[in-house]
Amino acid sequence: ASSGAEREFLFEQIRAAGGAKAVDLMRQFANGSDIDLQDAATKALGTWLSADAAPVLLEVAQGEGRFANRALGGYIRIFRQFELPDEERVAMAAKALQVARRPNERNAAIEALSRFPSVGSFQLALDQLDVAGSEATAAQAVLTIGRTVRDLDPEKAREGLQRLIEADVSQSVTDAAREMLP
Repeated sequence: ASSGAEREFLFEQIRAAGGAKAVDLMRQFANGSDIDLQDAATKALGTWLSADAAPVLLEVAQGEGRFANRALGGYIRIFRQFELPDEERVAMAAKALQVARRPNERNAAIEALSRFPSVGSFQLALDQLDVAGSEATAAQAVLTIGRTVRDLDPEKAREGLQRLIEADVSQSVTDAAREMLP
């Protein structure tokens, strides 16, 4: 029943408290029928202090609601900023890429992924080379992640860099990939 500054204060208190009950409460508001509550809940979830808000943000992002884009941004923020196992981070990035409707959303997910080089993130970036609007971002991510993957799995690195060369995104990317080939 509160509004304005009172509502913002209450939602900030819930966000600061955190925990399963707080996330569940935000889920109800974020998926409810009241636009003002959806707005407040998605703002709070987007700046949540732990990774436990991720499932709710993904749920909202997958919907057709007004705040789906905001929720996806919050979801990407979580796998970009929080300590997570590599497999979980790559799985979250893959889900974000499936949900993304616009190139800038996909590119934000790819850029976040490039901060955490692993064989899984390398493969996911490679898979984005053929996605319209994300070719250049994916190519840069493949180059960035590839530097680490060369040490982790030289054969995967060689295959991926060869695929990047064949994608022919730009001459500078192709040249850089050739120089990196193990």
